Amino acid sequence: EYEFKTRVHGRKHTVPKKELDLQELQKWYRASNVHTFKAGRTIKSKSKSESTPDRPKDTLSKGGAALRTGETLARWIETRTVGR
Repeated sequence: EYEFKTRVHGRKHTVPKKELDLQELQKWYRASNVHTFKAGRTIKSKSKSESTPDRPKDTLSKGGAALRTGETLARWIETRTVGR
C-alpha cells in the first residue's frame, strides 16, 4: 500500500493523454487558419467524379448498381450455400 500510495486519499488525477492530443490538434488547427475565409481560395479537385475531402465517394449508388446487375447477390448465394 505504501509502495503504490494506495493508502493516501485525495491524490490528484493526471490529465488523460487524449486531452493533451486534442489540445495539440486544436493548436495546429488554429495556426493553420483553414477555417478562416480567404477571398479567391478554392478547393483543388482533379475531377468531378473523384473523391475529394469535400466530395466523398458515392458508395450507395455503386452498391445499388452492383445489386441490380445480380453479380453481388449471385456471389453471396454461391459463398453461403452449403450442400447437404
